[in-house]
Amino acid sequence: MAEAKISAVANDVAAALDDKNMDRRTADLEAQIADLKAELSNLASTVGNIGQATGAVVKGEAERVTDDIRERVRAEPLGALAAVAGISFVLGLMARR
Repeated sequence: MAEAKISAVANDVAAALDDKNMDRRTADLEAQIADLKAELSNLASTVGNIGQATGAVVKGEAERVTDDIRERVRAEPLGALAAVAGISFVLGLMARR
């Protein structure tokens, strides 16, 4: 009879410890999930910043190339006209096929 009581108490203690361990594990998992959410938020912000910076670089480069082309056309209008005519001719040939 005493063995049965000791066994029952031991089972109760083991169950209580498992409950405490489960609570601790649950708290640990909730903390990890919160950390991951924060990290994902930071990553999304970083990606957005990179996208904005890349857009600004591309815009600046496009403006520079456009300015360079305008300067060349002003410096050599006949050469630019010949280049446009040549490109148009080639595109026309390709469109016929």
